[in-house]
Amino acid sequence: MARNPYGATNQDQQFDQLHDEIAATVERTGRSLAEQTRKTQDTFAAHARDIRGMEIKLQEQSMLLREVIRGGHVAGGLGTGGEGLGKLCIALASNNHAALQQLQTAGVNSGTGESGGALLASTITNTIIRNVDQYSVIESNAKKIQVDAQRTVVPKRTAGVIVTHPDLGVDITESSPKFGGVPLELAKYAALAAVDNSMLRDSLALPLTEFLITEFAQAFAYVTDLYALVGDGTPAHAKTTGLFNLTADSTNGVKDVTADTGDNTFQEVIDKSTVYLAKALAELPQWAEFFNPAWIMSRSIFFGYMGVRDGQNRPIADVKLGGKGEKPYSMLMGYPVLLAQVAPRLADSAASKTMAVLTPLMASVLIGRDAQGMEIKISDAPFFRSDQTAFRAIMRQQIALADGTAVVRIRTAAS
Repeated sequence: MARNPYGATNQDQQFDQLHDEIAATVERTGRSLAEQTRKTQDTFAAHARDIRGMEIKLQEQSMLLREVIRGGHVAGGLGTGGEGLGKLCIALASNNHAALQQLQTAGVNSGTGESGGALLASTITNTIIRNVDQYSVIESNAKKIQVDAQRTVVPKRTAGVIVTHPDLGVDITESSPKFGGVPLELAKYAALAAVDNSMLRDSLALPLTEFLITEFAQAFAYVTDLYALVGDGTPAHAKTTGLFNLTADSTNGVKDVTADTGDNTFQEVIDKSTVYLAKALAELPQWAEFFNPAWIMSRSIFFGYMGVRDGQNRPIADVKLGGKGEKPYSMLMGYPVLLAQVAPRLADSAASKTMAVLTPLMASVLIGRDAQGMEIKISDAPFFRSDQTAFRAIMRQQIALADGTAVVRIRTAAS
C-alpha cells in the first residue's frame, strides 16, 4: 500500500520556498535566472547550499498542496454543479428524497450499486482526473490510452519503411514494417475516505466537495508518480517497476550513464558540473527530441546544480519565464526539469543508484486505463456507528514502459 502523499521533508519545503523566490525574481525582472546579475545568481546558489547543508528531518508533515494554499481553490475549478458531491452527501445523510430526486435529474445516480451507495455525476469524476493531471508529473506528460479489457496488448512500432534507390526498370525494394507489443494488465487503484457527518451541512457543501476532490486527486497523483518512477515491481506498487529502478539492458533499451570510480555519491556527480549531464544528452536518440525530452529529478538534486557553471563560466541551472499566464519553469543544460517529490533526494545518495532520468515521457511511458474511467461511490452503511459517510474511488489502470530506448539515466559509481 502506498504511503499517504501529502508529507514533505523540511528540506523540500525550503527548496520550494527558494524556487518561489527565484520565480518571483524572474517574473519581476522579466529575465531568466541565467540572465540575472552574477550577484543575484550567487545569492540564490548560496541559499541552495545552505539548505543542502541542513540536516533533513525524515518525519513527514501533513500539508495541503501549495497550489491549493496559494490559489485558495482546487486547480482546474469544479465546473458546472461543483457543489454536487457535497450536496449529494448531505441529501443521503438526511434521507432527503426530494433533494436526491433533484440531484438524479442533474445527473447524479443514487439508485445503482450496493444498498446505500450512489454513483456521482461524470463532471465530478472528470474534475478529479483533471486535478490528477495537474498534480502528477507522469499523468500530465505520459501517453494515455483507453482499453476495454482487463488484459490486452498495445502495438508499438519496432521497424518502419525503408527508402531505396532502384535503377530504371528495377523493382522497388519492399518494406516490412514491424510491430511489437506492450502487454497491459489493469490493476485496481482504490481509495476509501470517511468524513464526519458534521461536515454534511448545506453551508459546507462546496468546501466538502473541494476537500474530497483535492484528497482523491492528490492520492491518485502521488501513487501514479511513485509507481511510474520508483516502483519496485511488487504488488504493493501495482507490479510496476519505475524508470529509476528498471534494469538497463538490450531487452528494454534503457541506457545508463554511470559515474567514474570514486564518484559514488550524488554530490560527487553534481560536483563534476556538465560531465555526466552531457554524456546523458549524448545518449538520447535523435528522434526523442520530437517528443520534448525532460530531466526528472528531485528538488534537492536540481538545486544541487544551482551555482554550478560550465567551461564558459555560465550557470547550467536556470529558471525561465513561461508563456502568458504560466508559472516560471526550471531548466538544466537547456532542457526542462520535471521536479518529482518521489524521486531520490540528495540525502538518499548511495553507490550504484539512479539520481536523474532524461526522457520524453510521451514516448517512454504508457498509461493504459479502463475506458469507464474513475468510479466513485458513497455510502454511510459501513460507518453508521461512527457517524461518518464513506467515499470510495476506484480506477483501473496499468503503467508500462512503452519505449526504453528513449530513457537515459545518470547513476553513481559502484565504489
